[in-house]
This record gives sequence, structure tokens and C-alpha cells, in this order.
Amino acid sequence: MITLLVVLVLLVITFRVFTRRPVFGRAPSGARLEQIKNSPNYKNGQFQNLHPTPNLTEGVSFFRAMKDFALEKNERTKPATSIPSQKTDLLNLAPDANVLVWFGHSSYFIQIDGKKILVDPVLSGAASPLSFTTRAFKGKDRYTTNDIPETDYLFISHDLNFISLFAQEVVVMENGRIVERTTPEKLAESTHPATRELVEAAERLHAPGVEAAV
Repeated sequence: MITLLVVLVLLVITFRVFTRRPVFGRAPSGARLEQIKNSPNYKNGQFQNLHPTPNLTEGVSFFRAMKDFALEKNERTKPATSIPSQKTDLLNLAPDANVLVWFGHSSYFIQIDGKKILVDPVLSGAASPLSFTTRAFKGKDRYTTNDIPETDYLFISHDLNFISLFAQEVVVMENGRIVERTTPEKLAESTHPATRELVEAAERLHAPGVEAAV
């Protein structure tokens, strides 16, 4: 019994320490929290979606969901074969071609009016801070950073980890307006609240690459 209790305590401590890493961000506080509370969509201590979006299947409890996840074997949780997809040669696109390529989830490459735009790129093959978890299905991981051409605009809506690999300039936006222009090297020195919040959610900051907008 004592051994089980010790194991549980260690698991809880490990989980708490791991999830406090900068990559997971942090809860808002101070002026930022007050600004959030003023949003018409913020009620009962959290943001409310405009349409009902339950976290669990109707009629299924959290414990049932965890039990099914851990113990039940369902052969339909993964595609039986590689997902059909077409890989576009982004490095050799005609300059006047208007192109939209969906990488999956919120990731896109767009070329329009001669401008190349990269949106929320997830090219690591895993949608997780841990590379061995939440792996992309076969056929959904066909693009790597080597397939991406020099980009005019990089839009990141999640965190700054990827910007350090591509950007020469970073444009930070808040509430639809630009609040700061800087470089990846100087991001860590910024004192603007919006930029500070982004920086604290990133694990590392270093440059090379393209003009970016956040």
C-alpha cells in the first residue's frame, strides 16, 4: 500500500514539474487577466464557445473515457493504410500561381499575388512536446522544413518555437493590431506584455530565415 502511494505521489510530482515547462505556457494574471475578463465570451471563469462543444461524447463520463483509452483496444483508432495525399513541389511553384496547400489541422502554405505565406506549420511529425507521442498518421507527414521555400510571411498562433528557425523579423499582434516589431534575437529582451507572454511560452529563441507575423 505504501509503495503504491509513493508511486502515485511521484507520478503527480513528475506531471506537475513536466507541465510547468515554458512550452506549455502559463495561466494569465494581472492586467492580461483583467483584459480577458472583459471579453463578452468570458463567463464563469473561462472562455465560452459560441456554439456548444462538449469535451466528451454525450453520455460518457471522464472516467469511462480514461478507462476506454487505457484498456480498450479499438482497431479503428488509426487508419489501416496510409492516408491518401498529394505532395506539391513548393520549391518550384510558378511565381504567378495562386496556391493553397493544407498540411493538416491548422497548418497551411499559401501563395497568392506572388507572396508566400506559411500558417502554423507543424512539420515535426508529432503534435506533442514529446516526439514519441501523438505521432502523425502515415500520409500526413509528407512535408519537412526542407520542402518549404523562402517565405514572405509566417503566421504563428500557438507559440514561438518555430519562429526562431525561420524568421528575420517578428511582428507581434494583439487584438488585431501590431504592438511590436522586433527580431528573434531581441524577443527575449522585449518588455511589452503581449510579447513577454509569447516569449515565456517558448523554450528557445534563435534566428535564420524569413519575415514573420505573429
